[in-house]
Amino acid sequence: MPQYIDYAEYYDYDIASAPFADIPFYLHYAHWCGSPILELACGTGRVLIPLAKAGFEMYGVDFSENMLAVCHRKVMENGLTDRVHLSRADMASFDLPRKDFAFVYIPVRSFMHLFTFANQISCLQQVVVPF
Repeated sequence: MPQYIDYAEYYDYDIASAPFADIPFYLHYAHWCGSPILELACGTGRVLIPLAKAGFEMYGVDFSENMLAVCHRKVMENGLTDRVHLSRADMASFDLPRKDFAFVYIPVRSFMHLFTFANQISCLQQVVVPF
């Protein structure tokens, strides 16, 4: 069995050959929906940081302390502490102080980290607003 290697520092460059090609897609929907925005599985902030730089109030949830440490460093380096809020939690079970997100997304293939149907449903129930 291969040993797990934490590569949080290099994660941003592991998205095929164009690690930032999807940013315009998320920016488009952010402009359409507005703030506040919730990113589940925010990792290193590869998507979250550009949206925060564009002026959106961002909330990020991730389970990995190492990924969040990289994201936090980027938040500090870019002077975004006033509009970025990070939480370490499982995306299938989290509790944030606010629930009124205008836009919620899970970037790339991160939803696939929820291995059971029960966890997938739980994740979606966390962010669905009942009618």
